[in-house]
Amino acid sequence: MSSDAPDRPVSFARLQQQLILTEVELMKLEDLRDGLQSRVEAANRLREDMQRLADQACAERDHLGHRAADLEASLRHTQEQLALGQARQAELQAAATTLQVSISQLQERNQQLAQKLAAIESSALWRWTAPLRSLGRLLGRRA
Repeated sequence: MSSDAPDRPVSFARLQQQLILTEVELMKLEDLRDGLQSRVEAANRLREDMQRLADQACAERDHLGHRAADLEASLRHTQEQLALGQARQAELQAAATTLQVSISQLQERNQQLAQKLAAIESSALWRWTAPLRSLGRLLGRRA
């Protein structure tokens, strides 16, 4: 039994020392846990912020998609209106050309008639019948 007694105090002292070392390790682990917990909370806040930004980006993307579709529809409408305007312009240009031809023909006809009138008025017959025309005008006024 004497051999058991000296081992026991050594064993007990050793257990005490291991217990103290274990408690120190446990305190280190608790400190590490507290540090990690604050980092996890910060990471969660960051994740939430990133989720909020992702949601905003998706909403903005959707809005921009709708806006792009509206702009494309507006562009198509504008192109259609431009095509109609160009067709109307071509019609008006053709009508203007037709009117120019008609005006030119009328001016030519007017010039021909003016030449005929000048030829008639410069003829001897016109001069000889001048008194009759004057008499007709005087009689026409009285009636």
